[in-house]
Amino acid sequence: MKKKGISIFLIVVVVVIIVIAMGIGVFKDTRKNIAGNVIGENNLVAHYSFEKNVKDITGNGYDGGEVPYMIKYSDGRVGKGLDFNKEGIYVIVEDNKGLHLQEFSLSFWSKLNTPFERFQGGVGKGILFSIPQTFSYKIEFNNNNAIAAISNIQNELFELQTPVGDKNWHFWLMAVGNGELKLYKDGVIQGVKDYTGEIDYVKTDNELFIGTSRDPRHLFNGKIDELKIWDSALSEEEVWEEYNSYPMANYCGDGICNPLEENPENCFDDCLECEDSDKGMVYGLKGTCKDFQGNIVTDTCGGEDWLMEAYCDDFGVVTCKTESHGCAFGCSDGACLGE
Repeated sequence: MKKKGISIFLIVVVVVIIVIAMGIGVFKDTRKNIAGNVIGENNLVAHYSFEKNVKDITGNGYDGGEVPYMIKYSDGRVGKGLDFNKEGIYVIVEDNKGLHLQEFSLSFWSKLNTPFERFQGGVGKGILFSIPQTFSYKIEFNNNNAIAAISNIQNELFELQTPVGDKNWHFWLMAVGNGELKLYKDGVIQGVKDYTGEIDYVKTDNELFIGTSRDPRHLFNGKIDELKIWDSALSEEEVWEEYNSYPMANYCGDGICNPLEENPENCFDDCLECEDSDKGMVYGLKGTCKDFQGNIVTDTCGGEDWLMEAYCDDFGVVTCKTESHGCAFGCSDGACLGE
């Protein structure tokens, strides 16, 4: 009987261990679903999901400091994010040699309320807008441009830039290594810049700034979410995989129909199927057709006696189409005379 009791005890212990192991696995999968897949997991140095805190969820301990009361946690790209709204100054992660990387990648999502505003800051190690350079690396926003930059120990500046374009969420990533600085927007490479020397980390005020620098004139006006740092330069394939690991964004209501993500069924406000001001093939009346893909076609005279009539095509995806029509009494100003 004693042996039987020991066997039952061992079985219970094994079951408990299996359950705990499964629980850990479920937790890891859940974290991936919340904050994107863990691309390059072995090289991930820091990850800030901003779920109402500035904790480094990799467990490496690069936690951020206190968040000023003016900065809010609001709807982010995934879950919650930091909402500066041009009121909060910045959030900082104290300087640590573990972030003094010569080869690295830095990424985050941002949503700018005023893309064309100047000197908005972003994310960077050191003072962002500074001459001479007192930063090590950064992605900042200025006058509708995202700018990725590094400075070396000779105080030389190397930078790339690409247009922001609109007020939607965008994914930014800079990859540094093997003498190349690369900038990506929404998973697609925007440029490559050769650099020389080592990145300089002997700087004053060399904390990692999130939002903006210590200059109160340069306030960030928008949101930042899902900040990650790797100790390797991600490949183009890894960057694309990282970008696509996040759930699709919902831009419905911004007045623009994105044909890749929106259609008349899931966003009728932005994606009107098709409108024709003259209500179809009315040859004697000039009309304009507008469809959800952004096509705008107006009835025009192709010659003295024929018309190019614009209308809504009801087959398949509803879009604007055109058809030529002969005008017996002539064509003038986008309409057939006498019809």
